[in-house]
Amino acid sequence: MKISILRTVAGTEDCPAEGTCAAILDLDVHPERRYVILKQETDPAILAACAYLIGTDEVLGYTSRNFLQV
Repeated sequence: MKISILRTVAGTEDCPAEGTCAAILDLDVHPERRYVILKQETDPAILAACAYLIGTDEVLGYTSRNFLQV
C-alpha cells in the first residue's frame, strides 16, 4: 500500500515535535477517497451541539485553523 501525504502540519508551530500530526492522505488502494488524521473531539458539550451533523458511522475531529484555511 502506498501512502501519499497531501497536506500536513508536521514541522510547524501546530505540530513541532516528531509524532502524529494532522494530515490529509491518499492511499493507492482507494484512489477515490481522501483520508484525514485529526484529533478526536471528546468534549460532551461540543459533541452534543454537533450531534445532528454526525452520522452513526462518523466521528467529529478537530485540527488547528491553519491546517484548513478557508
